[in-house]
Amino acid sequence: MSLCMALFLAQFMWLFGSGDTDQPIFCTVVAAVLHYLFLVSFPCTAVVAYDTRRTFSVQMSKAPGRSNGKGNLRFLTYTCIAWGLPMIYVGSCFLLDNFKVVGIGYGDEEACWLAKGNAKIVAFLTPIACVLLYNVAAFSQTIWAINTARKQTNRVKAKSTRRDRGAVVKVYIRLLTLMGFTWFFAFTAELIHKTMIYPFVVLTSLQGVYIFVAFVCKIRVLKLIRDVFQMSKRDVLASTQNSASTLSKGFHPNHSRSETEETHM
Repeated sequence: MSLCMALFLAQFMWLFGSGDTDQPIFCTVVAAVLHYLFLVSFPCTAVVAYDTRRTFSVQMSKAPGRSNGKGNLRFLTYTCIAWGLPMIYVGSCFLLDNFKVVGIGYGDEEACWLAKGNAKIVAFLTPIACVLLYNVAAFSQTIWAINTARKQTNRVKAKSTRRDRGAVVKVYIRLLTLMGFTWFFAFTAELIHKTMIYPFVVLTSLQGVYIFVAFVCKIRVLKLIRDVFQMSKRDVLASTQNSASTLSKGFHPNHSRSETEETHM
């Protein structure tokens, strides 16, 4: 949820706010907020990588699951890390830039974004690279845990089925998307060839679409949404029928006549 929210807000502000260069103060604020929102998405990917690796490690060690309040505490911790650390980092960068300690350049006449190339490398790409390196390590451990679990299962089943392999490949693709590996194209565009920026733009801009398709457009989720709408529809119909029944009783001639007789008596 945090990853989807951060991506939505960042891309929304980029589309509708990054071009307002004629308002310097507003442009500076938009650049700082964009810096923050884009960076928030990467701790979210690191949280996904860490929690996925931890989950499969627990399954491999056959540790018993605990269904107490630690799940809520873990979720709160993840949320604070994902949204809190970038706030501290970007706030420090913003203050250093305003006090002319370090020249970052939030906004200029071209776009409401980081204006200086060195600032983009130090203040933006460096933390992203650190997170991606961690995600690679966590993803590798997750793959090892999944493959080990499959080997143990295959010993019981005697052979793996094509369906199982396809399901594992889908899991890998989902993890690759959630862990932000499309940003490697941005680094290869800077280090190898500029043409790599095109797959980066296409894949990164469609990340939210893929998350929606992969995790929302599923039969189980669609059935849950359908059941919710059906329940809401039944509640509305029941409420309408009750209201109509009440009104019909209130305006029924016999009902009105009996109430009048009782009043006169």
